[in-house]
Amino acid sequence: MVKTINYHIQTLPFSMHKGHPYTFEDGILMSKIPYNQGYHYHLTSIASYAIAEYPSRKSERHIEWIIDNLNNGCYYHDFDVITYDNVKAPWVGGLAQGLAISALMLYDEINVAKKVAEGLKRECVVDDIIQEYPGVTVLNGWIYAIFGLVDIFDTDFLHVTLKKLLYELPKYVNPNRPWSIYDSTGMPATTFYHRVVFEQLKILYALTKIDEFYDRSVMMFMMDNFSSRRFRDINRWIRILWKNRKHPIRRYNEYRRWKE
Repeated sequence: MVKTINYHIQTLPFSMHKGHPYTFEDGILMSKIPYNQGYHYHLTSIASYAIAEYPSRKSERHIEWIIDNLNNGCYYHDFDVITYDNVKAPWVGGLAQGLAISALMLYDEINVAKKVAEGLKRECVVDDIIQEYPGVTVLNGWIYAIFGLVDIFDTDFLHVTLKKLLYELPKYVNPNRPWSIYDSTGMPATTFYHRVVFEQLKILYALTKIDEFYDRSVMMFMMDNFSSRRFRDINRWIRILWKNRKHPIRRYNEYRRWKE
């Protein structure tokens, strides 16, 4: 039986829900960072774990870790994201900040959550878009961060970024494409994230009653078929191979070692 978590959707963007490698160090979740950088503390995973395991002592320990590792309302990641050229440590991520807000609010750490929300708006917002990585917008990460704003009742900025999301949404979920787009580089989403956004948009419709969120979620449901997934796979591999055209074998081996 699937455990019901106290959150907007049942799926969270971390190692345990994605089937990626992870371990625990002194009781705190560590994720294996793609593709060959070893295990690191990752605020996205730690906040997700705190939400998924609430209420429990395991969740409390992760909340304590979040509070202890914030710097002026932000968590600075200590690893590079090699799938994006310009994301070098230290960096602050909008997805991670948003999930941390939600986790902190579960434990009534309201003052800390307010500092994290201010850090989110200070470090991760460009032109009213919440960026998951510096210079990179990821649709699911933007929406997870919006859920954090909902949880902390930041209605002023929530209204602004929702308006921007409605404007940007056709770039990611478009009836003229057979599959949704993951990020601002144009990469097609994996099946995991395609289905995450489908669920997210249903919740946004429930929260806002804005018909476009419902319409786009239905569109994503209709896209999720065998032929669309094959198109997605081909498109993703072409993009990955082109990006790594100088060292394709090395990148493949890095990915294989990361999955071990």
